[in-house]
Amino acid sequence: MDEDKNKQAGRGLQDLLHNKQRLQSLRTYQGDTAEAIKNLNESVASIAIKEKERQEEQAPPKPKGSAPISFMKIITGLVLIVGSVLILLFATQAIQKEDPEIKPLEIRLITYNNKINVEEISKNNIESALNSISENGTTILNLIGKDGKEISSTKELLNILQINPPSIFLRNISMDYVVGSHKISEQKTHFIIFKIGEFGAVFSGMLEWESAILNDLSFLKESGSKKMSTSTEKYIWKDLIIKNKDVRALVQENDYELAKITYTFLDKNTILVTSDIEGVSNLVNLYISRAVAR
Repeated sequence: MDEDKNKQAGRGLQDLLHNKQRLQSLRTYQGDTAEAIKNLNESVASIAIKEKERQEEQAPPKPKGSAPISFMKIITGLVLIVGSVLILLFATQAIQKEDPEIKPLEIRLITYNNKINVEEISKNNIESALNSISENGTTILNLIGKDGKEISSTKELLNILQINPPSIFLRNISMDYVVGSHKISEQKTHFIIFKIGEFGAVFSGMLEWESAILNDLSFLKESGSKKMSTSTEKYIWKDLIIKNKDVRALVQENDYELAKITYTFLDKNTILVTSDIEGVSNLVNLYISRAVAR
């Protein structure tokens, strides 16, 4: 009897254990399934969130509303426009008031813009030709003798004009020369340029010639020029420095700016004689510029 009870008790215990294991197994399966679903939901949600973020990053930025233009910006823009128009008008008027256009440069010892013929030359008609020049820039004279041929050398020119510089000067001059006038607005300077040989000899000859050069080269005088005053004031030869050049000038004793005639060496082989002091600076610059014009 007791054995049967024990056996029944043992079978009941086994059934109980078996059912317990089944229950635990069922709970574990459900838990795993729930956990998997939970994880799956999280993964799906995560994927959806990331996809949305990606789409937002790739999507073009939404246009922002136009910021209202400030009143100061409008005023500034109008001021710039009006200023530009005024500057343009001013520049146009300034150009129209400028002196007539200067012709392109050519070179004959010095750069020049114009050339005019003077036939049957004499001191008087050379002076008249120089004083008649009205074009701005540099105008040179093409001097023609009575035979209709151009005067080709300095010595020939001096002979025709009956000019007799010191012999030391004549022995050291070359053939090349140019007579002309340089004009800027109302300022006009007549000049003659000689090419020379030995500098020292020519300088000595020029010092000797100073007593007669004003009369010999009287055609360089500009008619009506204040720089060639006929007053009774005493004129003396004076050493001056202009554009770093040593200049000899026949100036008024009490006013060195009033000169009757001046000369300077443009280089060791070139001498310039002019009608006044103001023109020396311009002619020196013009002579230097010939290298650029070549």
